[in-house]
Amino acid sequence: MNPSYWQLAGGETVYPALDRAAASGVTIIGGGLAGLTAAYCLASSGCEVTLLEAGRIAGGTSGRNTGKLTVQHDAVYSEIEKRYGPGAAREYLKVNERAAAFVKRCAERASSEPLLSEQPSYLYAESAKGSAKLQREYEVCRALGMDVKLHTSIPFPIPAVSALELRAQYQYDPYRYCVALAALAVKSGARIYEQTRVVKVKTGTVHRLTAENGAVVETGMLLFCSHYPFYHRGGRMVPRLKQERSYLIAGEYHKDYPGGMFINLERPVRSFRLHEADGKRILLVGGSGHRTGETDLAAYDELTGFAGRAFGLEAAPWRWSAQDCMTFDSVPFVGRWPGKRNILFATGFNKWGNTGATAAGMMLSDLVLRGKGPGLRLMSPGRVGDLAAAGFYQNAGTMTKDYIKGELTFPQSAFPKEPDTASVVTIRGKRCGCYRDPSGKLFAVELRCPHLGCILAFNPLQHSWDCPCHGSRFSADGRRIQGPAVRDLKRVRIEAGEDAK
Repeated sequence: MNPSYWQLAGGETVYPALDRAAASGVTIIGGGLAGLTAAYCLASSGCEVTLLEAGRIAGGTSGRNTGKLTVQHDAVYSEIEKRYGPGAAREYLKVNERAAAFVKRCAERASSEPLLSEQPSYLYAESAKGSAKLQREYEVCRALGMDVKLHTSIPFPIPAVSALELRAQYQYDPYRYCVALAALAVKSGARIYEQTRVVKVKTGTVHRLTAENGAVVETGMLLFCSHYPFYHRGGRMVPRLKQERSYLIAGEYHKDYPGGMFINLERPVRSFRLHEADGKRILLVGGSGHRTGETDLAAYDELTGFAGRAFGLEAAPWRWSAQDCMTFDSVPFVGRWPGKRNILFATGFNKWGNTGATAAGMMLSDLVLRGKGPGLRLMSPGRVGDLAAAGFYQNAGTMTKDYIKGELTFPQSAFPKEPDTASVVTIRGKRCGCYRDPSGKLFAVELRCPHLGCILAFNPLQHSWDCPCHGSRFSADGRRIQGPAVRDLKRVRIEAGEDAK
């Protein structure tokens, strides 16, 4: 998985792996924005906090996004108002504004150099239908007291027919901020362990967590901030989430840029902004998203072509992708696991995690410390409004179709012959995925996802085996890249002279 521009520029963090038994009042699984925010809030309030991260701090979506810190989340306010009423839209705005203010305070506290840059945010439409939707969003935002303005164009050669501007928003380096927030959490008393992948959870009055290396943590309160929660007791959350991949490119930019952070309303998504740091001006362009498990071989080429036409970007040497958990009512899930008072979780930030995940971490802290707080009723996992959304039933149908399709896929009869190609074969009676790397080395892995047993599909753009059902991803040689799966794929040894069946 290609590192993001932010991760390459920021370097690796240096927290140790947990290699012994430990106990903690509160244990957080996941070192992204949600987990780090909760860790800092709880530790600074006097709680005993341990955070366990499977890889590196901000190694996932939190360190791989466009770095837009804005409460303008597509046309979310009109959607929420329509489904849940104006009070719910106001509450959503309140918790996200609170999150943005929190990031600003923490950034100022963590560094003498400014980590944030104020910019307006723009949502633009390219069709009459999109423009009508944008008009309705404008009316709802005005009613909420937001500082918005409607335009008939944007200052780029892009066929926009209207644009909604929200003033006084921010952009930043999300990886650098996460590293700074982790340091603040540790300074406040939190313990952070990297390279500590939890693979088993035994729940009870005291939860027992077992890491891949055998280390055990016993804890009274457990917070899942692991993007997609790998704990799925009862299966209640599985059909209520889907995962999507999106792609980003970045390159040095030497032309005029009028300022602002932009994203369009229609598909394909095009999101862009300029980042200035260390004497460099970096243009970031993202979009071309699709459901995890599908493939868009032209994604990077589409973004590069768009950047060339719209901005005259000459080269984009940085290319990476990100994965997001999506809900079907545009509202994240934050709160108690159904039926479990001492298990909390947060997920489903719908590609707006810079504020959304921060808000979730604050809300989980509120729930631990006070048992209540703003936004918890709206984002409760116990709500049922998302079950009425058409996307919920479409997702359930797609997961079922993908599972059946995988079971009925007839394996090929030969190992891949050309470098950088893959095939599905049968080896000693097992369905396997085989990949031949650029040097000619052949890898074979069992193709059933260790999460819930779906058959994986090869993603040639990312050189990974992806789960079309729930979004787990694995490297070509079987190493886990992304959950909810917690274990690697089983490697299959190919004997000298052996043929696939």
